[in-house]
Amino acid sequence: MYIKKLSMKNFKSFRNQQIEFSRGINYLVGNNNSGKSTVIQAIEFVGGAFTDASSFRTISGDGNENSNEDESGYVELTLADTNLAGVIDVSTVDQKKAKTLKEECVYQGDNGEWYLTVRRSLAEPKRIQILDKEKHEFSNRTGIDAPFKALFSPTVFHATDTPDEVMDFGATKILGKLIKAKTSDLTDTDEWNQFMDSYKKVFADDGKYAELLRDLNSSISDKTTQQFGPDIKVSIAFDAPEQSLFGKMGRTVVDDGVETDLYQKGSGLQRAVAFAAIRVYAEQQKASASTDSDSQESARTLPGPSLFLCVDEPEIWMHPKAQQALAQALADISQNEQVIVSTHSPYILQAFNRNVSGNSESLFIFNDDKTSENRIMKSTDFGCVHPNRPSLAEITYEAFQIPTPEFHSELYGMLQRKIQNSHIFSNGNESKVTLKKVDNVLRDPRIALSGQEKKLYSRFNSAGRKNGEWTQCVIARETLPTYIRNIIDHPESINVKEEAIKYFTDNPSQDVDVETLKNLRNEYTYEQLQESIKILLRVLHRMDELE
Repeated sequence: MYIKKLSMKNFKSFRNQQIEFSRGINYLVGNNNSGKSTVIQAIEFVGGAFTDASSFRTISGDGNENSNEDESGYVELTLADTNLAGVIDVSTVDQKKAKTLKEECVYQGDNGEWYLTVRRSLAEPKRIQILDKEKHEFSNRTGIDAPFKALFSPTVFHATDTPDEVMDFGATKILGKLIKAKTSDLTDTDEWNQFMDSYKKVFADDGKYAELLRDLNSSISDKTTQQFGPDIKVSIAFDAPEQSLFGKMGRTVVDDGVETDLYQKGSGLQRAVAFAAIRVYAEQQKASASTDSDSQESARTLPGPSLFLCVDEPEIWMHPKAQQALAQALADISQNEQVIVSTHSPYILQAFNRNVSGNSESLFIFNDDKTSENRIMKSTDFGCVHPNRPSLAEITYEAFQIPTPEFHSELYGMLQRKIQNSHIFSNGNESKVTLKKVDNVLRDPRIALSGQEKKLYSRFNSAGRKNGEWTQCVIARETLPTYIRNIIDHPESINVKEEAIKYFTDNPSQDVDVETLKNLRNEYTYEQLQESIKILLRVLHRMDELE
């Protein structure tokens, strides 16, 4: 089971936003304060993590809280699975509530999936509303909140979480699942049977504990008889404990020279232990899947309900190699569980497009302009060089407005391919588009660049040496995109400039000014790289229009 769709209406900075997630891993990328953490909070809100919704009131574009009290805010969420009824059956939802959910609320969706849509409003944060498939309206069903939490309880790692919060021993959490998987056979052991025998000797009706409570039971029975009549006996009984009870009693202890509880250690070590648990969980998932690959239930390799793992800025306190290892672990987990990760880290994002295929992963770029109607852009909706599968360089540019040499090279190569395949700018028999050809296209009136955008830049060109002699081509005059492209591709070119200076000093040429040659640096500024990328994007768009 996974989150198919999330809708936010007047929830913090989101006025009306929908997100369609992938079944596997989903990356949330963007600047600080762009809404990434709000999405994770919205998922928690539906799961019942907050009883006070005052902090989720809509924030207007100017950063002030909206005063229109008539606007009702809510978060709506659709859960999906090809066997949603079966998922409900194996959850801890009681049979009566499960029957109601399956018969009245689960409805057929797309691609053989079944959906369950719920809504939690800011006005009534303690009550979950479920969509009735026949009436097509949301209603509050008495007593459904607790069963729904048994079905949907996301595991969330916040950037500011304490170790008590991230190292949760609950049955729906990572550590709880690991403990349950490792101890599932405990009840079949002699040690457990001996423990239960000892427990019964102490707590059974004729045990020591019952003996100590005999006078208390008698006194309560007498007082009850006096009030309600004779023949009433009251006793305090203790049932045998279930195995799962002991998991909830656990605590995490760390010995780094001094043995203490985890919460007494530094923030870096706390997060390291928490994310180590994630990596162990990923390894267990892979191991279970490989040994159970022929089973129809192999998709659920560890016991318990779906994990719905949400991780907010996992890169904090982690060095690059640790980030890469965690990214791989999250990708591994996403083969069987849905993962939503908010990040700024290029080391985390390196896993995008590398570990899974098809529609099992998505990336969302958040626009921090809160007045914009389109706040979130999905990876399937962009990708200038690789449609629907943007590169890390393009993600960096779109999400953080950071120009990189890698993105410039991708765009320039894309422009060469477009020219080669163009009905307008190609003569049809070119096996390779030269850099001179690219410059001619950039200066073509049909491309409609401004005079400043067509400005030529002087570059030292080591290819100006032919058969041991230097030619006038040693000083190249190029448009900004070609100028930067050549510097990126041939950074070593400048190393032989002194040879050219000596040559033309000894062999003067009217076509080569030595002083000009001396001043060439083959360098570009951050602003020039940014401007060149904008030019390339504009030219690529213009070529699409012309074709």
